[in-house]
Amino acid sequence: MSTAPVTARVDTDVKKEANEVLEGLGLNMTTAINMFLSQVVKRRAIPFEIAEQPRYNDETMEAIYEARLISEGRLPAKIYTSTKEALDEAWGEDV
Repeated sequence: MSTAPVTARVDTDVKKEANEVLEGLGLNMTTAINMFLSQVVKRRAIPFEIAEQPRYNDETMEAIYEARLISEGRLPAKIYTSTKEALDEAWGEDV
């Protein structure tokens, strides 16, 4: 089987994260792309569901961003001693 080069522009961060995931699966980018294209040919369609990205309000987006920073260790997580303490801070009053 002969091969042909494929060139694609991909977001740098997406490429880096995809490489990390693929390495964890024992694959490289070329193999993953070949698997994807083989499935496109076999199914005559995209081999996964393409769904609209959910739309969140600004408050939810800020919470998602904050959670990402905490999970990456770039922001310290708040620690509460009770549910009441957390709810009091969130709602700004005694609950």
